[in-house]
Amino acid sequence: AKKLNAPLFAEKSSGAPFHIISDELCSHFDLFLQNTNRIEFAPDLILRIGAPLTSKFFNQWIEQEKCSQIILDQLGTGRNPSYGPTQFISGSVKSWLEKIHSNVQANPDLSWTVKILEKEKETRLALDQYLQDQNSFTEWKLHHSLIEKLPASCQVFLGNSMVIRDFENCAEIKNKDL
Repeated sequence: AKKLNAPLFAEKSSGAPFHIISDELCSHFDLFLQNTNRIEFAPDLILRIGAPLTSKFFNQWIEQEKCSQIILDQLGTGRNPSYGPTQFISGSVKSWLEKIHSNVQANPDLSWTVKILEKEKETRLALDQYLQDQNSFTEWKLHHSLIEKLPASCQVFLGNSMVIRDFENCAEIKNKDL
């Protein structure tokens, strides 16, 4: 993501937002994709590592745009719910990423990335403000503050659809081994 200056879309359930603290990280995309004109954010290519994201709005977005995808999948299962144009690559994700990193000549158009990262920042700030303005304790406040209260190296298990979605939308990003 850094070399290509591309946004890194990572759901909190992947653990990545608690290990990768990066300017390119987008973890609130489910919130901003449901409230924006998706056309202005159409990507040229998606490099997906592993399983598809569970975000309904992300999956609708890439299906609508018919984005080309390269899917690196260590298990070789080739799951692709969008059925868009796709190239599957199985094998060691680490070795493929090293090959890609060493061979890619980056000269990206930064305007697209800047738009995405601005939306991410706006969404984080709006979420923080919304939660501060709430007078009562809500599910969203619980999920937002949960990460801070958990000890390092613990595992979090979330069950049922809405609990998972609320966690994805609200959990604060902290550099913590979860």
